[in-house]
Amino acid sequence: MKELTSYNRVAGYLNKIFDLLNSRFFESELSRPTITIQSTPKAYGHFSLRDDTWISKNGCSHEINIGAGTLARPNESVCATLLHEMVHYRTYSDRIRLHIVPALGRLKLQALNAPTVQRFINWMKDGDKETTPLSPKTVKSVHGVLHKALQQALVLGYIKTNPADHCTLPRIVRKQFKPLDENSTVPFLDAIHGDRYENLFVVDLFTGLRFGEILGLKWENIDFRTGIITVTQQLQHEKKSGGRNYLTTLKNNKTRQIQVAETVLRALREEQKQQLLYRMAAGRDWAEPIPGLVFTGDRGAPISQSAVRRHFKSIAERIGLPDLRFHDLRHSFAVASLQNGDDVKTVQENLGHHSASFTLDVYGHVTDKMRQDSAERMENYIKALRG
Repeated sequence: MKELTSYNRVAGYLNKIFDLLNSRFFESELSRPTITIQSTPKAYGHFSLRDDTWISKNGCSHEINIGAGTLARPNESVCATLLHEMVHYRTYSDRIRLHIVPALGRLKLQALNAPTVQRFINWMKDGDKETTPLSPKTVKSVHGVLHKALQQALVLGYIKTNPADHCTLPRIVRKQFKPLDENSTVPFLDAIHGDRYENLFVVDLFTGLRFGEILGLKWENIDFRTGIITVTQQLQHEKKSGGRNYLTTLKNNKTRQIQVAETVLRALREEQKQQLLYRMAAGRDWAEPIPGLVFTGDRGAPISQSAVRRHFKSIAERIGLPDLRFHDLRHSFAVASLQNGDDVKTVQENLGHHSASFTLDVYGHVTDKMRQDSAERMENYIKALRG
């Protein structure tokens, strides 16, 4: 059951947070939506694409829905969840402002037919003399926004059919990844020994955390006694000159726990010692814009993703793996886990994928090889039985 915040005691609280975040991160460009509370267990947040979610005498507004359980969490988590949904809101607004309105805004709704929408899709995909082609993922995202809007027009009786129903969309080709294997892992570990980012690389290689997740990891997320890391947030950076770092919720909005190897715990303890030395050397210059981060610079600021990527690239080139990306450490963890006997469900939960089927889709080639090896082992076993 949902409840309008304007009729409960958290209305002012959430609306003020929205206004502050809107001013700081979005230059107050987002119109205030209707914020509702959802009592569904385990719900964190949701942004609705429908323009008529709430209709009142003041007009229509979008909806940001916050899970009731989120409100019982620390204020930082509430802010992170709301900011996460505001990013979705901004993305949705940008799809309309930058793509849909310039191309289709002058057409009457009844004049919008399937061929016109398909030409729009093709134009985004191929570009022209004045515009750069969009990625297949962005094209599909814009189509999704347009389709939902037209579907609502259909429900309201403004049109008889949805002209975006049967468009041919560009295929999203998954990037090939080249994980470290047994032959390349040892040279990589040798190359990073004593490196400034050695502990970060080791932790990522043996946990499979996303880049934003490992940079957003806090000491409070690590239980050294049980060997469990609780992944609750990720670090993001505003995509503009002088942009700020901020914590937001996870990609799938779902907290997870990872039981880690002792090697990972040793690397984290080493990083703890290193951070203490940095703190002592910096003295009064030590400043933590985001308190409690595990991986920081020598004066307490969050580590720059671009700096880490450049440094990682130089190491990869030095060991003869120029195509190796930081994200391939995550793939390396997944492949090694599967090859060493972890079931797909466990790997899915450790990686934070939304479903085991998605994990199988990404790493299907690994499980195919494992099945072939299993069949060969069974054949050898049968031959041994027969003497």
